Amino acid sequence: MFCRGTYNYDDYLYDLKQNLQESHQIARERLVKNKIKNKGNYDLKENPIEIHVKDLILLRDDTSKTKLHSLWLGPFEVIKIISNENILIQRGRRQVIVHKNNVKIYHDNEVN
Repeated sequence: MFCRGTYNYDDYLYDLKQNLQESHQIARERLVKNKIKNKGNYDLKENPIEIHVKDLILLRDDTSKTKLHSLWLGPFEVIKIISNENILIQRGRRQVIVHKNNVKIYHDNEVN
C-alpha cells in the first residue's frame, strides 16, 4: 500500500476514505441482517393474547417487595381497547391505561 515517491497525502486520504466507507457499508449490512434475524427469533417466541372488552385480566405487580407476594393483581375488567398494544381497565374507582405485555387473561378456577 505504501510506495515511496508515488504515494502522497492525497492518495492516502483517498484510500482511507474508501476503506472507511467500505467498512461502514459492511457494518450496516451486518446490522440489518442481524436485526432481521433477531426479529424472526422474537416472533417465534411471542405469544400474543386476544383481549376483548368485558374480559377479566390480571395486572403484573412491579412493586412486589418479596418473593412471597403475588406477582399479579386483579382481576380487573377491560373497558376499552385503545390500540393494538394498549387497553383501558377499571382499577377500583380509576380507569388506567396499561400495555398488553403487563397483563394476562384471568381464568376463574371455581368448580360449581
